[in-house]
Amino acid sequence: MGIFGSFAATGSAAGLSVGGIIASYLGWSWVFLINVPILLIIIVIAYLYLEKDIKSQSKLPDIPAAIALVISMLSLTWATELLSKPSENGLKIAGLLFLLVAATGYLFKRLKTQAIPLLDLEVLSLPSLRKGNTLLSCWAHSSPATCSL
Repeated sequence: MGIFGSFAATGSAAGLSVGGIIASYLGWSWVFLINVPILLIIIVIAYLYLEKDIKSQSKLPDIPAAIALVISMLSLTWATELLSKPSENGLKIAGLLFLLVAATGYLFKRLKTQAIPLLDLEVLSLPSLRKGNTLLSCWAHSSPATCSL
């Protein structure tokens, strides 16, 4: 997360300056072409340094798990949005929460039984992920003194 954050900050800071220089000397339309040389450099570096892809046994991703994941996320988001007026939307919220539990239960069952799951649940047991989520939660709640790793 720190690496992504530093790239985002660097891009935000440098993008305005570089874009201003390009727009001042070459014209505003040239700003849209800045991605072309950057992309070409990234393609060359990726070809030289990244490992080759390993072809998996399955040709398609786990479509039922993907659908269950989307349904879970949409029902959670919609139910949260409807919580602004719970008295008017009580039945909708209950239905969406039922849909959330059913789709999430199906998703977890599917993730545990597939040979090549859509999401690898072993990732959740990584200590670095737990520590990162704990620190992010502490930062979001602005009380890092109460956190323990």
